Amino acid sequence: MDYRSFLVLIIVALCFMCGCITAPAAESTLEGEGITDITLPAEVYRVTLGYALDDLAFAQSEGFLPAENMAIHQINGAGVELDGTATVWILGATTRDNATALLVYDAYAWKAYSWPEQFGTPAIDMDAIMSPEDLFAAQGETMQELLEISEATEISLELIDGVYRVYARNGARMSDLSFDAESGELILSE
Repeated sequence: MDYRSFLVLIIVALCFMCGCITAPAAESTLEGEGITDITLPAEVYRVTLGYALDDLAFAQSEGFLPAENMAIHQINGAGVELDGTATVWILGATTRDNATALLVYDAYAWKAYSWPEQFGTPAIDMDAIMSPEDLFAAQGETMQELLEISEATEISLELIDGVYRVYARNGARMSDLSFDAESGELILSE
């Protein structure tokens, strides 16, 4: 390429660049100019414990999580609704080699986190307990009263040692009820 061709190429390139950066701005007809937040609110997904456990079985069958002789010692649900669904399910589990883990399901996937201590409660017989959705269906009126009395903004649930405990929170104020995990009967505190 000779000197003249190179010079013409540079001049043409400069003409295109100058046209892009020196063009006058068009008059805007938009009202409320400026940066506008278009972030959409995140959807909250709630799932039943049964759905989460089915997904756990799938993850185990695909080799994503340990599967052999896993025992569940406790179940926690966060962001629980009155239909027994939750935004997050957390299982305290041990594997056959006595390793302990917290398995966390957030409606998208299971994640396993090692846990440094043994769970001091017996394994849960999943076939012998009521599901959270069945518990909430059976005790819906009692749950509704708890929410109204406590003016709760958040509900959580735990199952440890054969007892469901439902927590209703409103800021720092918390109320709870306990239920037998097998029968769903309210356990009155003494």
